[in-house]
Amino acid sequence: MKEEDGAKNESPKKKQEEGGGKSESHKTKKEEGGGKSESPKTKKEEGGGKKESPEVKQQEGGGKKESPDVKQQEGGGKNESPKTKQEEGGVQIESPEVKEQEGRGSKLAKSIAIHSCGFLTTMILFTGAIVMIILYVTELENLENRHRGAKRIQAFIGCYNDSFQGVNATEQFGEAKRLLEYLNQLITRNAELKKSINDVTGKQSKGWKPFGGNLYFLSEREGSFEAALKDCENQGSFLTDVRNDLEEEFLESLLKTNVFSWLGLRKIDRVWTWVNGEKVSGPTYWAEGQPMRREGYECANVGKCTPKKSCWNTYRCTKSDLLWTCKLTPDPRWI
Repeated sequence: MKEEDGAKNESPKKKQEEGGGKSESHKTKKEEGGGKSESPKTKKEEGGGKKESPEVKQQEGGGKKESPDVKQQEGGGKNESPKTKQEEGGVQIESPEVKEQEGRGSKLAKSIAIHSCGFLTTMILFTGAIVMIILYVTELENLENRHRGAKRIQAFIGCYNDSFQGVNATEQFGEAKRLLEYLNQLITRNAELKKSINDVTGKQSKGWKPFGGNLYFLSEREGSFEAALKDCENQGSFLTDVRNDLEEEFLESLLKTNVFSWLGLRKIDRVWTWVNGEKVSGPTYWAEGQPMRREGYECANVGKCTPKKSCWNTYRCTKSDLLWTCKLTPDPRWI
């Protein structure tokens, strides 16, 4: 039984050898677990990445703490020398040499401008002098012409009126001025007379008849008293009046038998009045039984009748079946 039980009751020494896998010696565990339980020195060596000397930290942390020389080299973009800034900012800050060259160019431009202005001024003065000389010569010639003209005027005045011979020049020129004004008046009147002559000649060519210094025109169409007035006015004349027997006979001779023409005579406020506003005061040539006192018969006409010089008749002014006779008197300035 001791042998059977030998398997169960082994010696402590054998169990210790077999159980070496579980119960190892303290020393072995210490060696195997050296990764965990290390000596302070070993930990210090392995943990050197955390605890370093000041010199090593200074070398590894050089990106943060650098020497002044290194910072100055790396930060050259910010801390530059005055000369470098002057080269890069040359647009704003120029060197004294550049400024001196620009100053010379500005002085040269000013000098050219001054000389140009001086030349222009000289040319203007020269041109002005030439113009003044020309004007002086012209005025001198005008003075000579005036002097000769004055001599001729004085000679003419002396011949025109002996009383002006020997008088002073002021009186002679005063008389010459009066003669000149009179001459201008004659020229103006001559132009107006020429126009009137042309008008008369033109009217005669259109059928106007001269008599007693006047012109008369018998219309070719019929109309009312107002139409006759306007037509005569448009031709620069007036609806005829009658001043004497000869004129009456002439007017009757213009008409054919049983043809009547308006006279410039109408009743205004019950008074027979010529169209120029003058009341009838001279002879009248009413036919027998005329003028009629019938209402509306307030205008007069003349016709060819027997006996002569008794052919005036009253008629309605609105009637438009009569001719009319216009009269043009001469301009009193030509009489």
